[in-house]
Amino acid sequence: MTMAKAIFGKKAGRKVEVNEIIEIEPDILMTHENTAAISKKFYSMGVKRVWDPEKIVIPVDHCVPAANEKYAANHKLIREFAKEQNIK
Repeated sequence: MTMAKAIFGKKAGRKVEVNEIIEIEPDILMTHENTAAISKKFYSMGVKRVWDPEKIVIPVDHCVPAANEKYAANHKLIREFAKEQNIK
């Protein structure tokens, strides 16, 4: 058994097989600076709220402090998105 099968099986509450499609809720979701672009897509799809703000982490770990105005603008978008979605 692979580590992935063990983890997914535990989360699914049963044995899972290779190539099986399962639906499980993640314990935590982590994203990064790409969140600036993703947040625009998120809203354009008509989504209003993230599924669980307590389970989302957005570390800003690239180019900190911002090296230029583009990075600074993206960091600002991320902070605004996190605040709107109540992501700590």
